[in-house]
Amino acid sequence: KYKIFVGEDCGPDGTADIIREYAEKYPDKIVPFLREKNMGAQANLIDLCNHATSPYIAFCEGDDYWVDEYKLQKQYDYMQANPDLRVAFTKAEISAPEDWFLRSWFKADKQGRLVFPDCEPSYKPKKRSALYTAWDCVWVFPAHTATVFYRWNYDIEIPDWYFTGIVGDHPIFMMQLGEGKAGMLKDVTAVYRRSNVGVYMSADMDEHFMKTRIDHIRWMSGMLSWYPQNQKMYPKIPFENRLKQESFNLLQTAIRLQDDEAIMQYFEQYPDVARLSLTAYISFYNDSRAMVRAYSWNGYRLLVRSKIFRYANLPYVWLIKLLSGIKKRIVSVCTFVRKAYKGVASLVMYWLNTLVPKKKNLWVITGFRGKKYLDNTKYFYEYVVKNHPEIEMYFLVNDQDIYDMLTAENMPALTPKMRKYRYVLSHAAIAVTDHFVMSDYDPIRGFNDKTKVVQLWHGVSFKSMGDANGVRNTDQRGVRYSNDILISDKDNAFTRFVKRIKYFFVAPFRELFEKYFLFVCPGQERLDMIADVWH
Repeated sequence: KYKIFVGEDCGPDGTADIIREYAEKYPDKIVPFLREKNMGAQANLIDLCNHATSPYIAFCEGDDYWVDEYKLQKQYDYMQANPDLRVAFTKAEISAPEDWFLRSWFKADKQGRLVFPDCEPSYKPKKRSALYTAWDCVWVFPAHTATVFYRWNYDIEIPDWYFTGIVGDHPIFMMQLGEGKAGMLKDVTAVYRRSNVGVYMSADMDEHFMKTRIDHIRWMSGMLSWYPQNQKMYPKIPFENRLKQESFNLLQTAIRLQDDEAIMQYFEQYPDVARLSLTAYISFYNDSRAMVRAYSWNGYRLLVRSKIFRYANLPYVWLIKLLSGIKKRIVSVCTFVRKAYKGVASLVMYWLNTLVPKKKNLWVITGFRGKKYLDNTKYFYEYVVKNHPEIEMYFLVNDQDIYDMLTAENMPALTPKMRKYRYVLSHAAIAVTDHFVMSDYDPIRGFNDKTKVVQLWHGVSFKSMGDANGVRNTDQRGVRYSNDILISDKDNAFTRFVKRIKYFFVAPFRELFEKYFLFVCPGQERLDMIADVWH
């Protein structure tokens, strides 16, 4: 089932009348939004999205069209089968006149078609998967707007800068993608049509290049200001490097065109980006001066500007790259061995510590990754220590300053370096957390299958990280449904046997929310959002 929201942005060409006609003909499908005054492309789009209530949203702008009648069905099925994905997209064909000034820049396929993203000169298809993260989309954006299919996050607050330029598809894609992944279906389901109208229309290559460079600088610098308030992990360095490149492209073209106004506008509008670019320029200039001092001006010219000399040095460069690659593989093998050792050690210690008798009056408690002393765990810990002397409770902490503060106040605390830490954690009957058990308690140091967990987390992510379709909003690998290893009443004898075997090997690396001893929730709303979701 679907609805078609049509945002007609007060155009002068009679489109509104056509939309009214179709809305009357298909009232169960088409919902018209006819603007009384022009809002602008981005504002028009976001207003449509804000009126939606569906889990999925797809875009098709006025100059593009879909060519696969099963486009939505394919993407819907794909997203339903992959609940961890945030976005799905497909390939699109570019339809443009032969004299389009950008046509020769793209690579045509054997049939002479321009199929995006394959036709993008710098695009390299993924060899092992068709999954993309935000890091993959900074330099080469693989998804055309007419092909995207979002698992829409209605909680994202769109910043003001989003509505000020011509590029709106890239930043909204990045915001909705977040720390998740986007999947690409290889079908061609849409056509990107170039016409003589629209914000992307330019008279020639230089005009197009200048207009798009300054707008890329706008939205990318905007994303760098948006990310810290909304995401923990984001591609900061790739964005900064792309901004340096786009600044170079803009200034180089402006100097060639003698467009002093564009240069001044760039420095006035984006002083932070200009500062970043100038810092890079000064660094490169210092490098060139150092080479001149070492090799003289003639030597520098030979090293840097002579193609013959550069090509003559390629065998040496290849040798260095080969040795670097060998070193990288050795590091990868060592990393794999270290992770494998930790995994085996966690499995062994998890079950060995399960055999340790538990003391009902021995409890442990910790804060966010063992590095915080605040909020619910702080208050609960202080209350128990001061009011229940029959309970022996220890705060487990990885921060030396917090440990020193607590012990100075005669509050019981332990750090992982202490021998008593493993003894207490392995014997404790109760473990209290305000985060994920997977990140706060380590099986190697004593956490085990007989430890009862009390969950006090009230964080925003925790409240919204699960629904009937699966787990979301977390990068903690073990946080997922565990119905594949937990026995249910419907399981037959064989299934129960298989689950017990699998549980033995997998349980140490799972959050096991469904098996938690206790959730402490402030009211029915949180029970609906958390307890019911996790069964």
